[in-house]
Amino acid sequence: AGQGLQSKKMPRKSKTYPPEVLDFAVYLGIDVEKEEDLVWIAERCLSEELPEPWTEHTSSRGDIYFYNSETDESTVEHPLYHKYRLLYEEKRQEKLISSGKFDHSQHESFHNDDSLKPISISHEEVLDMAQYYDVHPQHECDLLQIIREAVLAPLPWMFREITDRHGNPYFYNDITDVSQRLHPLDDIFREKLERRRQVVSAQDHIAAQWQVFFSSAGTPYFYNFITNQLQEEKPDDLSEQMLEEQIYKDNRSCVAQLLGSKPETMGSKESEYDDMFPSDLFQDEKLLELVDEKEIVDMAGLLNMEVADPKFQKFVREIAEDRKSFEDVKHKFTTFHIDSHRVDSKVPESFKRRPRPPPPAPKRLVFYSWWFEESVKKYIELRYDMEAKNFQIILNKSVALRDVKIAGRDGEQLQCWDLFVGQKIDVLGKPTTLMQASHATLMWLEFHSRRLLKKALEIENEIMQYKPIPDIIHRMLQTRVFLLPPSPCSRSLPALLLRSRC
Repeated sequence: AGQGLQSKKMPRKSKTYPPEVLDFAVYLGIDVEKEEDLVWIAERCLSEELPEPWTEHTSSRGDIYFYNSETDESTVEHPLYHKYRLLYEEKRQEKLISSGKFDHSQHESFHNDDSLKPISISHEEVLDMAQYYDVHPQHECDLLQIIREAVLAPLPWMFREITDRHGNPYFYNDITDVSQRLHPLDDIFREKLERRRQVVSAQDHIAAQWQVFFSSAGTPYFYNFITNQLQEEKPDDLSEQMLEEQIYKDNRSCVAQLLGSKPETMGSKESEYDDMFPSDLFQDEKLLELVDEKEIVDMAGLLNMEVADPKFQKFVREIAEDRKSFEDVKHKFTTFHIDSHRVDSKVPESFKRRPRPPPPAPKRLVFYSWWFEESVKKYIELRYDMEAKNFQIILNKSVALRDVKIAGRDGEQLQCWDLFVGQKIDVLGKPTTLMQASHATLMWLEFHSRRLLKKALEIENEIMQYKPIPDIIHRMLQTRVFLLPPSPCSRSLPALLLRSRC
């Protein structure tokens, strides 16, 4: 099994395993020439029985696919792919560390000239997550690295967290249109914990009792899970290399897509209506996904207008932009009421809610920028102190200016709400664009952006009922045809008039 699951050619040098195992190893991402000692992972995957309700089949062309009898879904992806891909990544990382080949330059680059930044995480978050996964920190210290990964792991790209009418969270899969109560990564981390429990030793337990954590400002502190001791000084048992490895692991956990990366967007297909539309009708090609070309033609006919008419094009643009805004906001902020056939409307008494991360509260916001002077790259780091409300400026990673106040265009002193990636400010007389930000800063910006935008949307929806109806909408209503997307939330006049400029 496994043939036809990948398009790469199988290397010929390895003779230890049969071709189907090597073929599947390549499918998992294993280099069978350089990582022959990890090919056993592919062999184990092929020997394991498929989880119910999956079954393996062969198409008329000889390709292998897998069928789910419950969801009536067919796919060429092996149902155990993610489980064994994750196992391969773990074993590969263990191999690199044990061989002394731990090299940051081989991995993803991060802020500040590709150097890794400490990720803000507290021992309280690890303790809460350990309780959720039924891990006892005092007796299972060796499992806390997996718990730490669970705290930092992002929600898979195809899922979004939604709150039901009772305030209980659930997770909706945009691809499969399926909702579930459990966190999408729970099964993965429970499997990792179970595998780790089978190979743990007393020595591993003792070695893992001390762990390093980082405050929102990046300051390290150390916590002993056996004695519950907290201290700022590094214990003798922890080396500098171990601290670097932990920083790397945390950075990697924050960006890991454990259910697979998001596929590249497919190109748009040619349409029979292409010749009817000006090439610049939409500056954003994604707007064409929200207003169907046939719908545009129907609208033009109903309004007795030409597609090329600038007024009609303006009207279509605004409808598309309104829909895009509505979809973006709905995707991030709308509270959905669940249906009984999609997820249990009543939360079971035994259901245990996954701990939520605390709201980000960094002591300072950190931004980075750079420019070139006579082919020499200059760096600047801006640190905004949230309590003192002033800046610390670091030029070329050495010269530091403290307690600096920077004014905005209106002459008022800049505050935290004025700072974001892409903002242009005047620093020591030089126009400077904030190009990057630290991880803690990005989390703070995202949290408050979502909070404030949700509030703004609620206010906008309240005042929308008082907005006058443009004449062109009157003409559309007279046709008794409502051309909004087939969504119950959007079949209303306020949805069409959202930020309308008619």
